[in-house]
Amino acid sequence: MASNINEWGLNKQREKFAQEVAFGRTLKEAYIIAYPKAKSYTDSKIRKLAAKLAQDENVVRRVEYLRQPIEDYLKARATEIAETAYKYAMGEIPSKKKKKINEKMLMKLLDKTVATKTESKSDIKVAGIEDFIAKLEEGKEDGDARDAEENKE
Repeated sequence: MASNINEWGLNKQREKFAQEVAFGRTLKEAYIIAYPKAKSYTDSKIRKLAAKLAQDENVVRRVEYLRQPIEDYLKARATEIAETAYKYAMGEIPSKKKKKINEKMLMKLLDKTVATKTESKSDIKVAGIEDFIAKLEEGKEDGDARDAEENKE
């Protein structure tokens, strides 16, 4: 008899739930996608079941594993993301919505985007976006210098 449990200790529905959460769905949305019959449940019941499932140890481990490549990608491209966001904020790149982003909104976005496991949001203390980009560039240059030294050896 074949087991319906994967290497993460999850059945098909729990795996689907973990994938949906990892890729940005709300717990409620992920639960409904993983368990389509839940559409007939009350909103309160769906939220309760989704919250409970989200606390399952195997689901937590799987979500963390699936999110890691996304975090690595964002960390590697932090400077490029910050520069593009800055250009949008300053109106250098036309927005389809023709709405200018204010600096406060931009800083919130960047906080969410580039804070890493080793660098908490509170560690990123800058007066404005220009300082923020300068700090990112300093980190990139330090990393480039380390890479060059390692390649010499």
